[in-house]
Amino acid sequence: MRVTGRRSRMLAAILVVLSLSGSPLFAGNTNVNANADDFALYCSWDPEFCCNPGTFDFYASVSCQGKTPDPEVDDVEILAYCNGHLIGATPKTKQFAHLMKGNVPPCRVDAVFSGGGDGHSQPVYVMAVVIDGDKFHYCHKHDTSSKQLNLNETGSQLDPGVALWSPSPFAGSGDSIPFTPSVVEVGTYSVKAASSVLATCYDTCEVNIVEVDVNAEGCVCVTNGTAGAASRKQLTINKCVPASWDGHVQLFWTGGGGVKVYTDASGGAEVASGMSFANESLPTNLWVEGTVPSAAVGDVVFRLNPVEAVCPNAAEGCDRGTMTVVRVDVDVDGLS
Repeated sequence: MRVTGRRSRMLAAILVVLSLSGSPLFAGNTNVNANADDFALYCSWDPEFCCNPGTFDFYASVSCQGKTPDPEVDDVEILAYCNGHLIGATPKTKQFAHLMKGNVPPCRVDAVFSGGGDGHSQPVYVMAVVIDGDKFHYCHKHDTSSKQLNLNETGSQLDPGVALWSPSPFAGSGDSIPFTPSVVEVGTYSVKAASSVLATCYDTCEVNIVEVDVNAEGCVCVTNGTAGAASRKQLTINKCVPASWDGHVQLFWTGGGGVKVYTDASGGAEVASGMSFANESLPTNLWVEGTVPSAAVGDVVFRLNPVEAVCPNAAEGCDRGTMTVVRVDVDVDGLS
């Protein structure tokens, strides 16, 4: 219906933005040219931010003082852009238009309304927080170099906010958070990075600060072979800290003195250098038998390293112990 007399128009455009959860977190509205007698544009949006993936529902309508608008001039159109690229549009329609776009990737979405001779553009945001990796392992005892956790650059969308990291000692803000393993208390940490404008949009990762422990010390004997082998020396691989760590350790040994390692004090299976042990199976005892006397005190070196963690001291051992192989001469009359 065309309104005669002074042309006084009211354009009502309503933008409804819904996340997948359907729970509004932020809302806003604007009344363009609200004080004008002839024309006003009203828009609302709910919410401004949602977490990836985003589903949006756009709606706009035109009315002229509550009556049917002029079909010749009051077409309504909605356009939606993601980072400047058109992702959805409605053809120009009479009285109202509706556009739904689902699974929008992380980006800034600009909804552009036009109708009744006016228009409005409103940004809404699909947020994403993605940590680059989900599980990390560090050696506590010797790792004094600075490390950092990082956000995935291509998968994260934080603008207009930033990432907030927690808890301490990983607290801070930004695309990365630095830390030094040797000064962080041994343990397993669930580290969280969350959007500063949408706390429900976050990612987590697990950080393990690990300490390994091997007890290997003292002398191990080797006989002259005329009256049997000497007794073996016990070596213990203790459970790592934290005890709940689901990683593995490897035991290596080298040295001037010759040794063999077994699973029992007598008999048992021989263990090769470099054998791996699951932390859940520790502690465990191994038994060392001398084969060649040492050239120097403590020249048989046992090194224990975590498998999953990169230990900067691996060549010397994240933990280590030493033994000395000494000859014991035995004849039929006893020791000599």
